[in-house]
Amino acid sequence: MSDVINPPRQGGIPEQPKWTMSWCPRWASFDVPRLWDMVEPEAKWSAYEQINGFMVLADLLLQHHILWQGRRGLIAQAWQSPAAEQFLLRLDVYGNDMLIDSECARQTAHALNSTVTALSKAREQIAPLVSQWNTVTKDWIPEWWDNAAGELNNEARKIMVEADQAIAAARPSFSAPGVLPSPTGSTDPGGGPIDPGGPGGSQGASGASSSTSSWRVPPVPGHEPLVGGPSSLLATSGAPRLVSAVPGQPVSMLPIAPGSPYAPFGGAYILPGPGVGAGGYVVPMPRSPGVVGQQPMVPRALTTPMTTGGGGASTMQPGGMMPVPMSGSGPSGGSHGALYRRPNVAWQAGKGVPPIIRVEEGDFVPDQPSPKQEEEFRDWFTELAYPWRAEFKTGGGAQVTIRTVAQ
Repeated sequence: MSDVINPPRQGGIPEQPKWTMSWCPRWASFDVPRLWDMVEPEAKWSAYEQINGFMVLADLLLQHHILWQGRRGLIAQAWQSPAAEQFLLRLDVYGNDMLIDSECARQTAHALNSTVTALSKAREQIAPLVSQWNTVTKDWIPEWWDNAAGELNNEARKIMVEADQAIAAARPSFSAPGVLPSPTGSTDPGGGPIDPGGPGGSQGASGASSSTSSWRVPPVPGHEPLVGGPSSLLATSGAPRLVSAVPGQPVSMLPIAPGSPYAPFGGAYILPGPGVGAGGYVVPMPRSPGVVGQQPMVPRALTTPMTTGGGGASTMQPGGMMPVPMSGSGPSGGSHGALYRRPNVAWQAGKGVPPIIRVEEGDFVPDQPSPKQEEEFRDWFTELAYPWRAEFKTGGGAQVTIRTVAQ
């Protein structure tokens, strides 16, 4: 009988796999909206429920061990024989395993709590930066748009570095109980290295799944997303990949809400960078058919030439998106530009009642955007700037070409 029984495991938490990282995200390659999309799905109630589940499991195993001790004592008193000794040895293995599993579950709960807390803190800190990012073109003058966006990016990246450090400190505390030996005598291999970003690895704070070939949220085109070597040299399937700075890829951009003198019907300010150049430029939102309005004004800070073809001629890109010509000047002196109507512009007024100035639901008015206009702008900008959001939900991302930039 004793020949077919495997020897009991020793007490204490079993040896854990060694964590190795073959890559690390370069947070400087991601802007505020991209970092937000990484942390926004984190720190949900399901994560806290998992933490509670591990704690409940630890308590239940400990309570079960206490009950087991009483039963084991009764068996030892009622049965004394060589066979009983072997049986009690097996009971001791079972009891020791319960203690090990309980302690592993408790340590994992604390480690998971530290991880979720770090992600929750990062999520809470980045959320107001997103609000500021979306209002940069409204609250700042064009000459400062680049600097304001850069400061927000730097602040968000520091937050991600701090979250990384907290998660790395908690990772060694994740504990898995040893695998029960099989009747054939095979043992738990254990102790092998695990690459959390490689095949079979876990999903990181970015929301990247190791079963896919790329992260859900791509880096800014032209920026190497990894620290420690080019991403093209890594075979790890869970690592982010370099996005080429070519037309059709979503670059970093700021939204210009409807009503701005630089894009009265809404638009996007393309931030400088690889594939864009040293200066940014404005892409107005295409107007709906039949809509007539004022022309956008061009800020003095936007000086990047818009030439895309031979002979210095500009070309219209797919989707009707034409960068604003980079000549002229913005509002200056006492001129109010497109912010105010001229005296000879007729206002719509109701008839049969005292004159009332109002905007209908579907009207496109640069100075007073309607809810419909603002909703259409949000849809247009989301598709232009964040196509991976649609890809994550439906599996088919939108590819939008802004323009070809002459190098």
